[in-house]
Amino acid sequence: MAKKETMAKNGLAVSAASKFVALRGGMNAVRANLDATGEALSASDLIRVPTPTAGGTTWCIPGPAGDESAKSIAGVLCFYQKCGVLWPSLDTQPGAMPVLRTWDLEIAEQIGPIPADMLDVLEPCRIDERHFDWAKCGYNQWGSGKNGFGKRCKEQRLLFVLRENALLPLLITVQPGSLKSVVKFVKSLGLQSQIPYYCCAIIDLSLEKVTNLGGQPYSQIVPKLVGTLSEADGEMVKKQWTDPLAEIVRNVALDRVDAAEEDG
Repeated sequence: MAKKETMAKNGLAVSAASKFVALRGGMNAVRANLDATGEALSASDLIRVPTPTAGGTTWCIPGPAGDESAKSIAGVLCFYQKCGVLWPSLDTQPGAMPVLRTWDLEIAEQIGPIPADMLDVLEPCRIDERHFDWAKCGYNQWGSGKNGFGKRCKEQRLLFVLRENALLPLLITVQPGSLKSVVKFVKSLGLQSQIPYYCCAIIDLSLEKVTNLGGQPYSQIVPKLVGTLSEADGEMVKKQWTDPLAEIVRNVALDRVDAAEEDG
């Protein structure tokens, strides 16, 4: 019998893990399929949900039965990762390879070739053959972005959200235009627990149409805390998802999905 929802001290519903397919045995089916093929779970197995362009306020979630439209995405925030990327041009073409990628916003690793017209800016912040000082990079300074707005280096966050009826988390890339609201939100999620906040938080992500300094509309993510899991269920999330995702997250491909998304 499923556990009844209780109320936390903050008035939010404490949901039972049994509401989530992936936490009530569904993960066993995923493991069985992977074992049958001799494969391990990888970042490429996750469904990536791009932020809409031109200020759209509806998510388009890819799936095996076709795309699903949703005004919001709700689920357990099972993993959260900061990162950043530098593309070879201001107008990145589909399939382009990033020049630099960072997972700590301090040290960036060279991923693709450096265009000749970027050498003068990148060389002063070179650390060694493959690494650069991300913070000191000229492309990480305000005004280096397209048309003199923002930064050419794109600071991002990765949100892994496990929905109730899904076996695998969705991967949502938070672009610069949504960083302020999302980072502030995540920092405020702290629970009085020994496990990470993102194992217990049930969040809702909607979209708002806003305009950047250049007058162009873009879609800004609006996060909201709508519920929590118990500490015991949070431990299960940590074991089944948070820890494995921490191992594979650095293999997340930065491809045209990221490059096409608009931001502020």
